[in-house]
Amino acid sequence: MLLALRESQSSLDTVCAMLDCDAVEIHDNRLQLISTLGSTPIGLKMYAKVCERQRALQELQQKGGPRKLTLPSPWTDNDLASLLSKGSYGNLESLSLAFTNVTNACVEHLIKLPALRYLNLWSTRFGDAALELISEHLNQIEVLNLCETPVTDKGLTYLAIVYAATFREISLQASIEIAKFIGDYS
Repeated sequence: MLLALRESQSSLDTVCAMLDCDAVEIHDNRLQLISTLGSTPIGLKMYAKVCERQRALQELQQKGGPRKLTLPSPWTDNDLASLLSKGSYGNLESLSLAFTNVTNACVEHLIKLPALRYLNLWSTRFGDAALELISEHLNQIEVLNLCETPVTDKGLTYLAIVYAATFREISLQASIEIAKFIGDYS
C-alpha cells in the first residue's frame, strides 16, 4: 500500500484489481484500500473508474437485467451462452449481435429472452433453421436485421407467417432475392 501511496502504477493497478474482483473480504481492509486510492490524484481517478465499472455491473445484475445490449465482434455462440447464463436478462429488449461469430446454435438462448423486440444479426452466420425457432418462440419481435446473413426464402417464409402484421422493420440487404420474396407475400 505504501507503493500505491507513492503512485506506483503497478501498485495502483493491483489495488484497483483487488477492489474490482471483491478480493478483500474484511470490510476495514477494503476501506483502507479505498482510502489509499483516495490519497493521491491518480489513485482518486482510478477509484472513480472502479466505481463506474461496479455501477455498470450492478445495472447488468439488477432484477430483470439491462434493456439493451451490444456484443463485440469476436463473440461466439459459447460466449453468448456464458453471458446469458450468468444473470437475469428478462428485460432485454434490444440485442445486437452484428458482426459476431454467432450461428444457428445460439438461437436456443435467444428464445429465452421474453422481452426481445429488436434483434440485429447483421453479418452473422444465422440462418433458416434459427429463424424457424425464432418465429415459434419470439412473437414480439418488431425489428430484425438480417443483412448479409445466409438466410434464404425458406427462412423468410417462417417470418412472414408469424410476423406479417407486427414487423415494423426487417433489413435483408444482400441476404436473398428480396424482389421474389416480396412478390410472393405481398
